[in-house]
Amino acid sequence: MELKVDENLMFYLGHVMKLFGVMMTRQFEEADVEISFHDWIKLFIIKEKEHVIQKDIAEVSGIHKTTLTRSIDFLESENYVIRQQDEHDKRQNKLILTEKGEIIVKKYKHILIDIQSTMLKGITEDELTNTKMVLNKILINFQSDCCKE
Repeated sequence: MELKVDENLMFYLGHVMKLFGVMMTRQFEEADVEISFHDWIKLFIIKEKEHVIQKDIAEVSGIHKTTLTRSIDFLESENYVIRQQDEHDKRQNKLILTEKGEIIVKKYKHILIDIQSTMLKGITEDELTNTKMVLNKILINFQSDCCKE
């Protein structure tokens, strides 16, 4: 297989993610949101998933554990989240949104919805389903290859 930059899927994915970040940052700055979109996304993940621990966010977002710990420390210090020891596994802390965290997720969720709507303009449900299936296979391939011992 010949490698051409303009035909390589990873370059397309990287470009899409970069533009997503630019759009989210711009929208958050225009809305004068008090936290970064990166931190908001973490709050959104906590809101959408029940019984979330830091490891779950790291897996979903691809953020390194130490970077994530600093970010969660910040969100906790600003009263957006609390850590609560898991009753079943005392070594783990569940992350729970505070009322302030719930409010900020709800207040700015429309930004994510609007950007996703822009991103998916002209894409059919079938195309989206197929894209998700292909990306999931790529993710599984990477995970199985990365996690070999």
